[in-house]
Amino acid sequence: MIIDNEIVWMAGFFDGEGNITINRMFSRAVNPVYNLLLTLVNTDKRTIPPFRERFGGSIRIRKSNFKDVHIWNITGKAAGNFLNQIYPYSMIKKEEIDIANKFLALPKKGRGFSYGLKQREQLLQELNSHHGGGFGRRGRPPTDRLLKFKEKLESKSDF
Repeated sequence: MIIDNEIVWMAGFFDGEGNITINRMFSRAVNPVYNLLLTLVNTDKRTIPPFRERFGGSIRIRKSNFKDVHIWNITGKAAGNFLNQIYPYSMIKKEEIDIANKFLALPKKGRGFSYGLKQREQLLQELNSHHGGGFGRRGRPPTDRLLKFKEKLESKSDF
């Protein structure tokens, strides 16, 4: 077996500096839409471009008075490809990668249609528990709309 040193480095770097998130977005539609987002943040601009060059995604720069922050984001199948390649070398984020892969494996019906909302919400909560979060985001209390959606999920066996 040939070991790709760049992938090993990326796995270690992502373990320490990366973040795996399942986002829930409410729009005018009745049900929320969920998506997987990987984020990698660093102030050293040399560390981020290899990720985009190899796996795609986007890089943005957040200006700061101290140091500019370079942010790599990747979503969807490309995010799954990245996670699958670093998985064998990841030491810290293996459980989070497993959750992300379960999320990506959920079937979708048509463009923009959220299928399996209960399963998606359960995976979001499971991933949040690894981050120390709860039903609300970033320590904020959940909104009324989110609480109503939670009640709807709990009242139905499946969507």
